[in-house]
Amino acid sequence: MPDTTRKRTRHRRAIWAGTAFAVFGPFELPLAADGGFDATPAARRRVLADIAGREDGLAAACGCFVFSLRGRAAALPWYVGRADGGSFAEVCLSDACLRIYAQAQACMPCLDAHLHLLGRLDCGGLPASGTGAEIACVEQALIRLARARNPALLNADGEAPLPAPAATLLRPLYAPRTIDARALRAVLGL
Repeated sequence: MPDTTRKRTRHRRAIWAGTAFAVFGPFELPLAADGGFDATPAARRRVLADIAGREDGLAAACGCFVFSLRGRAAALPWYVGRADGGSFAEVCLSDACLRIYAQAQACMPCLDAHLHLLGRLDCGGLPASGTGAEIACVEQALIRLARARNPALLNADGEAPLPAPAATLLRPLYAPRTIDARALRAVLGL
């Protein structure tokens, strides 16, 4: 019986290595008068308009996101999520995510809340939608980086082992040196 494992692994790496991601953000999440998140439809529309205004198609794209709280000195990551079955617009501001963000806000009240998006790009360099194993790989790598910075990270503790091309997928964090990438590197302590 021929060994097809090697071929499959090479093919997977080629697909992952050809996938590009870009960092967008930070996007500020509005706070209500009581210090919690403003989860009204109008507030969500404002955040989505900010995301959509940054790059055409970004709100409808997929990828990973990092929720962080920023004080005077530095920002700490509190949650890493992924939007691979839906768009950033559907996942990042869903009721489930807002509950997680509120849990983090309760730990560190009165700090500014931000979202950083790591969006998947198509071959033309525009934000793309869809699913893929590379998004889960990037999420796991981001969780590890975020947990090293903040042990109280609100993600579940069960982490899958990282496949080899994780460093390739996180290349946007290190190059190009955009303002958005520098902001996310600061949150992750890189």
